[in-house]
Amino acid sequence: MAVVLAYHIYSTLYYRGGLGYILREDERVSGYSHVAPVFRSIPQHEHITLAWGDAGRLPYFSGLQCIDPVGLNTNEIAHAHNAGEVVRFILRSKPEMIIIPLTLSNADAITKDTCRQILSQGHGLIGSAYSELAAAALASTYKSIAMMPQRVYDLDILVDTLSPHYRDIVNTIVPLIGRNPDFLPPASCVK
Repeated sequence: MAVVLAYHIYSTLYYRGGLGYILREDERVSGYSHVAPVFRSIPQHEHITLAWGDAGRLPYFSGLQCIDPVGLNTNEIAHAHNAGEVVRFILRSKPEMIIIPLTLSNADAITKDTCRQILSQGHGLIGSAYSELAAAALASTYKSIAMMPQRVYDLDILVDTLSPHYRDIVNTIVPLIGRNPDFLPPASCVK
């Protein structure tokens, strides 16, 4: 019985990240804690809207406005009936920045192919529709300017080229590519 209890405590604290939460280590190792000050340094950052499904830390620490594609913090999305409604709401809202999660498939990692896949599963209605959101955004006025590597997946930063903040966003983030490990060139290939 003691072994079962010890295993349960161990798995709860380590595999689920409970110990990191208790010790607040997740803040120290989170890529968001490094990226948020960069976003905060964008001129007039408080007038810039970000659409990203992890709508807690990054908007809070960066000072950006946020559209939460998952729907926990955005009522219109919380009441959507399907992923198409979510995508249409986001694009109608014209956020200056949209973040799309990208992964490497196991086959790509083995062959060292650098092509990324748009995450096909996630939380909320948007979880299976990030590819639809990315395609619609890129077919309109959005352009990928950089990628942010994270522990689980990479994040593609799409920016609205018609936004009055476009130049400020690009001039803040793009010069960091190659100088800051938190920003990489945009993915050259997305499947």
